[in-house]
Amino acid sequence: MAALKEKQRRLLQFLRLQEGQSRSFKMDDVLDATGYAESSFRTYLNKEMLGRWVDGPVMGLMRVKGLLKATEEQFRQAMTQKKG
Repeated sequence: MAALKEKQRRLLQFLRLQEGQSRSFKMDDVLDATGYAESSFRTYLNKEMLGRWVDGPVMGLMRVKGLLKATEEQFRQAMTQKKG
């Protein structure tokens, strides 16, 4: 099993924190917390790599659901899928 890359680890931590606190967040929040470029994060959303856990953006806000129950390996596999 391969380890998460540093930005992936920061993304997982950020998303779990948002879900645990039942908070909505904006694109800029994700980018600031993880170091991802906007284009990279949008790719993850558009290719549905994060779609099973991240809803939105709707009116600029996103929410996380179900990621607290996912394993690090499940997250890593979703982030490395090659779609579309």
